[in-house]
Amino acid sequence: MWGRRRSVTAGKADIELISTVAGELEIAASVKNSQKAVRVKFGVDEKNAVLTVSPDVTELVADGKTTATINLTLMEGDNTVGGTVWVDVETPEGGAGHMYTILPAEITHFVSGKSSRTFSTTAEGVYKLKFTALTYGGFETKSKTVTIHAKKADVEKGYKVVK
Repeated sequence: MWGRRRSVTAGKADIELISTVAGELEIAASVKNSQKAVRVKFGVDEKNAVLTVSPDVTELVADGKTTATINLTLMEGDNTVGGTVWVDVETPEGGAGHMYTILPAEITHFVSGKSSRTFSTTAEGVYKLKFTALTYGGFETKSKTVTIHAKKADVEKGYKVVK
């Protein structure tokens, strides 16, 4: 946090305070033998929240057991942001929702700015998972897309991806 004095008139001081960290602080000022303290709250600027999406893999076996974990964060600068996140899934041509599983659900909440999903499928092909977040303040983030390549299992060599 930093601040600067803007003006002093008739025993009154105007001070501008800026912080990059949300929270509550006590600010004290003193003149001669007099001291005054006030509590100041700095909030998160939710309209600038950024969604990040990090998959642990982008290729998996289409056996219904192998999973890709996708970790999501919702941040504004150094501050976590609360909200919900949902995923829209584009399946391979001719595919349908019964071909894949997303856990714990397609729509969930962020906890301390974090959320995660696991994805698995029983059908090979390319899946595009588009994540979008909505902050509790009503601001929608720019969507982020993860592409997962699901390949059939090579049963003779165990469940390894066939290249």
